[in-house]
Amino acid sequence: MAYCVLRGMDIVQVDFKYQLRQSTSIVIIARDPTTEQQYTFESSVVWDAEVLRHMGIMTLGNRPVLHGFCAFAS
Repeated sequence: MAYCVLRGMDIVQVDFKYQLRQSTSIVIIARDPTTEQQYTFESSVVWDAEVLRHMGIMTLGNRPVLHGFCAFAS
């Protein structure tokens, strides 16, 4: 998924669910702006949430990776 973002794809949806000592679920949908094809990535590893944290503050070409994410709210 991170590779897709570095290749210029847009993150169009992030679903993250965590239940203490029971489960973690991460679903990310990326879209290729050229072909409009969507790719879905799923994980149940809580450490993958660390990738989301970094992407939430990351920019590419002076644009936030997660457009509209609260870290960029004014």
